[in-house]
Amino acid sequence: MTDMRSKTSVLYTAAGDGEQTLSGYCFARHRAGDAHIVALGVRPDRIRLGVGSALLSAALQNAKTTHRCGSASLLVSVNGGPAIALYERAGFTKGARKPSYFANGEDALEMTKGL
Repeated sequence: MTDMRSKTSVLYTAAGDGEQTLSGYCFARHRAGDAHIVALGVRPDRIRLGVGSALLSAALQNAKTTHRCGSASLLVSVNGGPAIALYERAGFTKGARKPSYFANGEDALEMTKGL
């Protein structure tokens, strides 16, 4: 796993089994004590192999220890059952629903977690 950093943002990437092919990514922004997970994606053939969990865990740990964040937040599609389940396993709780948040008209679900 590697990361690319700026003062307020970190992009994590993961390659699997010595491959040079990207297996997943997680982009987080840190601001005012909150780590906002902007994007988390895993290559389809790597889903359910722990790549997303590892990336999310690394982002949250870095937010807590390096950026001194006390909370984390994200927005996820209300239709993203597997993603919602991943975030719940990581300790996130469901919050407000944001109607028509995404460009395709889908609602977003805000999720938060204390660090």
